[in-house]
Amino acid sequence: DGSATAPTNAGSYTVDATITNPNYTGSANRTLSILQAGQTITFGALANQTYGASAFALAATSDSGLLVSYAVTAGSATVTGNTLTITGAGNVTVQATQAGNGNYSAAAPVNQSFTVNAAALSITANNATKVFNTANPAFSATYSGFVNSDTPASLTGTLSLTSTAVTGSNVGVYPIAPSGQS
Repeated sequence: DGSATAPTNAGSYTVDATITNPNYTGSANRTLSILQAGQTITFGALANQTYGASAFALAATSDSGLLVSYAVTAGSATVTGNTLTITGAGNVTVQATQAGNGNYSAAAPVNQSFTVNAAALSITANNATKVFNTANPAFSATYSGFVNSDTPASLTGTLSLTSTAVTGSNVGVYPIAPSGQS
């Protein structure tokens, strides 16, 4: 392009060469092509979590220095910027990408997966009474350990509470126990 300054960005540049000698004349034009550089993302393993854990920052880098983007490609989580929020138990996969720019080509995506373990929930059957030779009353339970504003309505399935007492059981104390909520 006739400039005395060397190009520093990817692209195509015209290089002019002119001979200035009293005995010779001549010139030549050629093209200098500067190709995009490649880049690599470094994205370390993500630790397993428990449902209810606080949101956390993702920390991938590109050797180009360009900003890395994230997306949840599988599982119960969301990502905003570089902050990952867990929304349920199970396996989660996060993908780190960098689309490139004029000087760097897109980086190969890097995936990291981790497991979100279920939070511990305690179920305690409430005490109940009945009169001898009658059917058991409806049993109820109390829960503790909910996280993320969950309530008993957040649970799926049906809680079954059972007792070893039956209609003809003798007067006494019998256990009431949960037998199946998911």
